[in-house]
Amino acid sequence: MKTLLLIFCSLFLVNTSDNDYIKFANEIYENYSSYTMTDYSADDYDLIAAKGVYNNKPAYGLLFKPHKKNITLVLEINDSLYELKKENNYYSALAISAEEYINLWIYDDNGNKSKLDNIEHSRLYDFDIDDLEESDMEIGNNQGKDFSALQIYKKKISNFKMIYIGLISIIVICFTLAIIRIIYNKKHKPEKINNELNDEILRFINGCVPKKEEEYIEITSEEIINDEKEEEPVYIDNLNEHLILNGFITDYKIITDDEKNKVTVYLMKLKNEKKISNDQYLEEMYKIWKS
Repeated sequence: MKTLLLIFCSLFLVNTSDNDYIKFANEIYENYSSYTMTDYSADDYDLIAAKGVYNNKPAYGLLFKPHKKNITLVLEINDSLYELKKENNYYSALAISAEEYINLWIYDDNGNKSKLDNIEHSRLYDFDIDDLEESDMEIGNNQGKDFSALQIYKKKISNFKMIYIGLISIIVICFTLAIIRIIYNKKHKPEKINNELNDEILRFINGCVPKKEEEYIEITSEEIINDEKEEEPVYIDNLNEHLILNGFITDYKIITDDEKNKVTVYLMKLKNEKKISNDQYLEEMYKIWKS
């Protein structure tokens, strides 16, 4: 029987017969008590499915061999996504429970999915052992015990997304370090904060925060000091209320880093327009980034 099985497998997989398929067919024969095998292959991949009785339970066995490096066979079971275990240049699972139906998808490296080329083969239906026609089944050695372990499918992240995430991370780190430095200076060197703090804020405004070209204005600490001497500014009396009226959430513990960044940029704008004092600015920045 085993010899006949190998001959059948060689004939069945005329265009893809090699040691991988012979090995898979041999494992099916050794572990299932009865089974059938079907070829779902297409231009971009070879897919072989076994259907039968494994350890007295309904089961499917799968072997997937992609012809392209950027595609993956993904199994959707109960709204969860799984992929097969990789072995050399192919992916396989000896026995997957057939008590729930299985949707089959082809995913590329960007997480885009498509149905199999033959749409009618995109679902493996659940079945009962009693539904199988024994006359259509091959007889195996019935050595199977445990079902195969499937891996959770994790969508690949494109290079563009990785670069974008990296840039955002760098901006956040830069932002955080600048705020820590400002807070440190306020606590430990209050008598020297004037020019030094202005320089820190200006370097941050002109260097770290991205602005549209037409909105970018480079200013110096000398200009700020001279303007302060010319006239006495009138500051916003209730900064917290002012922020709320302008659409900002001031419970900083519950907002995201992106929302904190927006509040911070707005505070910088208020300070540059002399609508809030240096102390108001630093106090609010401390509240934001200590959260």
